[in-house]
Order: sequence, then structure tokens, then C-alpha cells
Amino acid sequence: MALPKIDVPTFDLELPGTDTKYKFRPFLVKEDKLLTLALSSGEIPDMLNACRQIIENCSFNKVDTKELPMYLIQWIFLQLRAKSVGETFSFSLRCGGCEETMNYECKTSDFEVVNLDSDISNKIELSESAGIVLKHPTCMVEAELEEMEDIEVIRCCTNYIYNGDEIIQSEDIPSEEFVEFIESMPIHVKDKIVEYLGNKPYLEHMVNFKCKGCDTDNQVSINGYEHFFV
Repeated sequence: MALPKIDVPTFDLELPGTDTKYKFRPFLVKEDKLLTLALSSGEIPDMLNACRQIIENCSFNKVDTKELPMYLIQWIFLQLRAKSVGETFSFSLRCGGCEETMNYECKTSDFEVVNLDSDISNKIELSESAGIVLKHPTCMVEAELEEMEDIEVIRCCTNYIYNGDEIIQSEDIPSEEFVEFIESMPIHVKDKIVEYLGNKPYLEHMVNFKCKGCDTDNQVSINGYEHFFV
């Protein structure tokens, strides 16, 4: 006897900051199991990997999550969560004064992508005919930022280097040659690179609340997987 095939609805999402649209489906039981396991571990890498796997599953393997910046991983995950289990979720906020906790409820629509319309150029000119074109760090790079040297971060966030009509992809440059290239830069050029990388888009919902226990005014940025997974 053949078991019935369950039809799953699909929907389109246009990724913010891009002209790209993908078809998705909601979470299924197998994705819910991934969430449960990641949440039980309490480790950010596990949560990130669960988000990536869920996005790939729910996009019918059309989205390559390794190449997406962190804000898109988080944004897509929240949209999938809203379609799968509802737009509203709640968690506890802790007062910075007395550490008393309070329940807080918000919606997926309360989150916004900050710095998406930044006017800081990703093109850093070295001369009239040469320069560097940067890109935002992928989620995989951002997850390792604290362990990476500055030059390694710049290399991972370099799209390509141009010299006249010649385009040199970052992955085609030997490591020692790239290090020498960066170390030979004027300080003001590196400062422009750091400025661009420091203004990458990120997903956030800012909460202002007054503690009922001690009347302390608190401001909390909600932007991490420990919030999104509840």
C-alpha cells in the first residue's frame, strides 16, 4: 500500500540588497529536528550550520549558503520561520541593572537590515587605473572573524583587484604575494577598506524597555541565533 504524498506549499522570496528571487517551502519535520539539535547544543557554529542546511533544503538546493553574507542567512531563516511556525515569537530580556528577566514578544517584521543602503563604496582606488573591489564577508568567514588575522579577513573580502584592463581574482593570488601587496599599501587605503568592512549590513531589532524591578532604562540589540531559534 502506497502512503499518500503530502503537498507542501511554496513561496517566493526576493533577497534584500540583491535582484535575486528564489522559491522556498516551509520547514518540515526534518528541519524541525535540525533546529532542536542545534538549540540543545547552545553553540553558535551548530546554529549557523543548522540555518544553512535548512535554507538549502527549503530552497530545493538552489541557494548556495556558503556564498551568502550573514545578514542574508539570518533574514532568509526568519522568513522561513514565519512561514513555518508563525511570525510571532517570544523570549526573555534581562535587565542590565538588577538582572531581573521579563518576557518579550516580537514579530519577524520588527527586524530590519541595517546598513543595506550604506554609501560607502566597495571600490577602493589605488591610482587612476588600479584598485580593489571588495565584497561583504560570507557567513563562513564571519563565523571565523575572531580567529582571523586582519590581512586574512581582507583577502577573504576581496572580490578582485584591477590594474588597467586586467582583472585579478583574489583566489588566484598566492598568499605571500597578497600579504606583500597589502603591507605595501598607504595607511589611508587600508583605512578605507576597514571602513567598508566595518559597515557591513546586519539584521537587528532594537528593544528599549524599563525594568519593572529597578526602573533601569535598558536597550537591547536582538540579532543573534540565540534569539531566532526560540
